[in-house]
Amino acid sequence: MNLMKPVLVIIFLTVISNAWAADEQVEFTLLNKAYQDLRFPMKRVDRAVLNTLKQMKIEIVDQMELVDGRRINAETEILEIEIEIFQVASKITKITADASEKKFIYEKDRETAAEIINQTHELLKRH
Repeated sequence: MNLMKPVLVIIFLTVISNAWAADEQVEFTLLNKAYQDLRFPMKRVDRAVLNTLKQMKIEIVDQMELVDGRRINAETEILEIEIEIFQVASKITKITADASEKKFIYEKDRETAAEIINQTHELLKRH
């Protein structure tokens, strides 16, 4: 029984550290959409996304309010980009980015989608 407590503590710490690590990296769905949970309120994430798109010289085409979030459609000369922002909790927001080529909608640009999320997260951490 005395051996069980240290084992449980190690398991608990491993789970917690993995949860922190997951917060720091962009992941991808089976459909190659990039996503990440950010530990910031939705309003701050929304403003940061708009600033990131401006800094990356990505044109915003339209914006739509959703039941529990927001969708931003944007584009470059060759890419169509869809970003969704959802409030998961009061200070946790999920951001999803999908970038695909205009001519071949099934050709995903994972790097651009991930970079939008990474730059948004960096902007949030600085302010």
